[in-house]
Amino acid sequence: MWWFCCRPWWIGTPCCGLRVDDDGAGGWLLTVPEARSVDARGCLHAVDALSGQALVGARSRLNPAAGVMLSALWAGSTGQLVLIVHHLAVDGVSWRILLEDLNIAWAQHHKRAADSPADSRDLVC
Repeated sequence: MWWFCCRPWWIGTPCCGLRVDDDGAGGWLLTVPEARSVDARGCLHAVDALSGQALVGARSRLNPAAGVMLSALWAGSTGQLVLIVHHLAVDGVSWRILLEDLNIAWAQHHKRAADSPADSRDLVC
């Protein structure tokens, strides 16, 4: 269910799959993959309940060198969603804007049929 609200936001950003490489001179090289080339299904992990262990695990899955900038936890029993996004993909100021967008998307999602399954093609950024 979470994907219905997050998909428009995450796919619309060039940071979906942003990868950080060593530039060979002691700096960083940021690489953005081609559109719709990242399978976002690996970003989501369903849990029975949110816990400190689940949150640490989600945070540890962030891997800028591999292009993993988003980790999401969905606790279906409580309808809770946790999004953890690396600071290279979203800065602190942008979070305020994104939170408003996510809240609007979540409200719109609840107005639609909540049980309609996601098309697996929608999980590719």
